[in-house]
Amino acid sequence: MERNQESGDRQIIRTFLKNNGGTAAFSKIEEVCSVTSGRRFGPQRIRRAVKWDQDHPSERSELRILPGGRSCRLVENSERVGIGRGAKAEAVRAVAGGSKAIRGVFTHGDVIGTNAFAYEVGKARGPVTGAKSRPDILVGVMMSERARRPILHNIEFQGKNPTGKSTFDISDIAQAFVSGRGADYSWVLITSEVRKYKTDQHYEDWERAVWLAKTLGVGIISYKDPRLANSWKVAVPSEIRRGERSTPEYRALYLSWWTDFREGRA
Repeated sequence: MERNQESGDRQIIRTFLKNNGGTAAFSKIEEVCSVTSGRRFGPQRIRRAVKWDQDHPSERSELRILPGGRSCRLVENSERVGIGRGAKAEAVRAVAGGSKAIRGVFTHGDVIGTNAFAYEVGKARGPVTGAKSRPDILVGVMMSERARRPILHNIEFQGKNPTGKSTFDISDIAQAFVSGRGADYSWVLITSEVRKYKTDQHYEDWERAVWLAKTLGVGIISYKDPRLANSWKVAVPSEIRRGERSTPEYRALYLSWWTDFREGRA
C-alpha cells in the first residue's frame, strides 16, 4: 500500500470517528469507510492506517485500537493520560506495535494468538500518590482471543540524562517492585549500555542490581533503541508476583487503570 493511501485512510477513519462519538467497531468502520472511499476497508487496512497514524503522531489526537482488537478510538489530546514524547513514549508504541519479538518478552516466548497493549500511566487514582508510587508503563497481555483478563506487567523506565549517560541505578529495582504491587510481573527497562557494566569498573554495581532483581523477582530488559524490537533483550527474567509480592487493593487499582485504557479514557 502506498504511503499516501495509508495517510488518506487515516484521515477517513479520523473523520468518521470524530463525527460518531470517537469509538466504533471495526465492522462499522469497514462499512462506512468503504462507501466513503469507494474502496473496500478490511481489518488489516484499518490496522495499517492506525499504525501509520501512530508512526506520524498528531499534536491534537491519536488513533488507538482498543484491547480485543476489534474496535478503534480517536483519543483527543485533552483526554490523554500520560501520553508523552521521547524514549518512554517510543517504548510504549513499540509494545503496542504488535512486534513478536517484544511480545515474546512478556509471554515467555509464546506469541501465537497473543496481543499486547501498553500505555503510560498518568495521574494516579485511589490510594496511590506521587510519581514514585505508580509505574511508568503498564503493559497488558491477552494470551488468547478468549482470555477474560490480561496478564499485567508494570515497567519502570530508565533512559539517558542530557549527557547521554544511563539514569539507571539499583534503586530502580526497588521502585519497580514497590510500584508493581498490583501487577503480575514487574520490570525495569534500561539502555543496553548498562549491560556493559559487567565488563568495566561498574561491575560490582551491576552484580548488586542483578542480585536484588532476582531476590525480588523483578525482571530487567535492556534496549539499544526503544523503537527497534530486536534490540530488546531480557537480562534478568521477571517472576510472577504472589503472596507478599502482591497487594489486593493495588490489584484493584491496576485493573481500574486497565479498564480506563480499554474504554479509551487513558
